[in-house]
Amino acid sequence: MEKGKEVVTHVIHTFYPVIGGIEKVIYETAKRQSKKYSVYVVTSDKNKGKVENEEFIVRELKSIRLFNMPDLTLPLGYDEVLDQSDILHFHSQNSLFSVSLLRKAVKSKAKKVFTLMSVDSLKDHPNLLIRLFSPLYSKYTMDVVLSLSDVLIVKNERDRKILRENYYKDAFLVPDGIDDIYFTQPKDEKFKDEKMNGEDYVLYVGRLHKLKGRCFN
Repeated sequence: MEKGKEVVTHVIHTFYPVIGGIEKVIYETAKRQSKKYSVYVVTSDKNKGKVENEEFIVRELKSIRLFNMPDLTLPLGYDEVLDQSDILHFHSQNSLFSVSLLRKAVKSKAKKVFTLMSVDSLKDHPNLLIRLFSPLYSKYTMDVVLSLSDVLIVKNERDRKILRENYYKDAFLVPDGIDDIYFTQPKDEKFKDEKMNGEDYVLYVGRLHKLKGRCFN
């Protein structure tokens, strides 16, 4: 830890080089925050690779994974950096890893921030077993998150509305960012579409599903 700098620690069950939305967002966030803070990422030992030559530090905890499901990764230990941090940022209420370490870090003096994702959406999960057990699982994880977190963050208005109406809690709305390279690079004329009439547009690449927390009309 660099003397004089605040310590920010992110907690998630898997991290880079694992490919995924959460992993990518935390990687990019940690990389940028490291310019101002001492940044750590506490994750499981299921990553199958290391992050090298970065300005933040990745700490892996020995863990077990139930039914080979990433969200059901259970930490078997504790990392002292959780007690030495100024801010603990936990990710995904569906992550047993994040929720378990939030409980274990209850005595830490750090401000505990929790980013919720796709609130109450497990009931729409493609896996039948997950849909069946989602009411009990979601009740447990949401109870822990809402009772022990100091600050809540959501990524979309749908989740914020559910928190307000169903849980009587409010949250900061912080959508995922976009790398500024996409705003600074000149447009490639060969991709110009006459049907767009010269207007700007945004291209989205991803899977549209209720599980993502999007609003569907």
